[in-house]
Amino acid sequence: MDGTLTRLDPLTLKPRGPSVELPEYHSNWSFSPSGSLVALGMGSPGTPTCGAGLCIVDVDSMRLSQDIDAPVAVQAIGWVSPRRIAAVTQRGLVLVADPVTGEIVRQRNLGAETILPRSALAGGTFVVLVGGDFLRLVAVDARGSIRVARLGGLGPLSPSATGVTIDPATGRALVFAAGARAAEVDLGTMAVRYHRLRAGPGPGSSRRSARPCAAWLGRGRAVVFGDSVQVVDTGTWTTRSLGGRSDQASVADGRLLAYSSRYTETRRGAGLRIYSLRGRSLIAHRFANQRLNLQVAGPLAYALDRRMVRSVRIRDGKLVDAARQRTSGYTRILGARSGSGGCE
Repeated sequence: MDGTLTRLDPLTLKPRGPSVELPEYHSNWSFSPSGSLVALGMGSPGTPTCGAGLCIVDVDSMRLSQDIDAPVAVQAIGWVSPRRIAAVTQRGLVLVADPVTGEIVRQRNLGAETILPRSALAGGTFVVLVGGDFLRLVAVDARGSIRVARLGGLGPLSPSATGVTIDPATGRALVFAAGARAAEVDLGTMAVRYHRLRAGPGPGSSRRSARPCAAWLGRGRAVVFGDSVQVVDTGTWTTRSLGGRSDQASVADGRLLAYSSRYTETRRGAGLRIYSLRGRSLIAHRFANQRLNLQVAGPLAYALDRRMVRSVRIRDGKLVDAARQRTSGYTRILGARSGSGGCE
């Protein structure tokens, strides 16, 4: 997908300042620890600006800082330390590069087709799920070491049938699979434990997503979403559904956001519901029963359509701005530190 990278007005999302053209951008990114640079996964060899590999851009000047070549398209990126950045290509090649010199310092070929893999970045560790004959979790740390855990206990699954997140407090990666199964990977030893999720007390749907995504809430809790939105207690491995028709979630500014996307097959949506991180206290409910294209950046959530952008303050759900015209075409806000795999 060709695109343009630029800064946006924080309310109207209208472009402002310089920009850089991105031929065949592969919808994944990662910011440097300082936030001054952003790395983008690219997939078009031989183009004048950033061919297949990593395109690193200075956020202030919108100028190319580094162009790191890869054999094929890069599908997932994690900037794990100031001088180490990890990338996974479409054919399962894991690269670790120095973003300053552009040198590839380490690589490992996992021999698997990898299209928009699920990934997570936290605490100086990047994890990504790679398929093949069996599911594997790849971990790259701040030193650039590459380690792999085999997740055979989850069965023959593709990476898109799983969601992954990291608990930085305990140093573990949590993989949630279709069919209420989960794997817990110790990122120190790469040892794996398996769990069966069960419904906890309280009302709500018990639907399990065939294509789950996950995000970390803190205090031993994760949110898993895809067909429904459920809070998982990783101490007891019980789930509690938020109920309603929400099928998507985001974690931002100390809040849990639940909504239904515009791509869902249900006729009615759920609007935007903002909860405490425990998922128990409803802070605000916006946009009635609409289906939303919702994106998040900093303290604001944006509900987008072709004609307007509606900005909501995440902490209290207050509508900040509405009915402002924005540019035509598809807008992707790079609001999180890292994103790939269709979950951002």
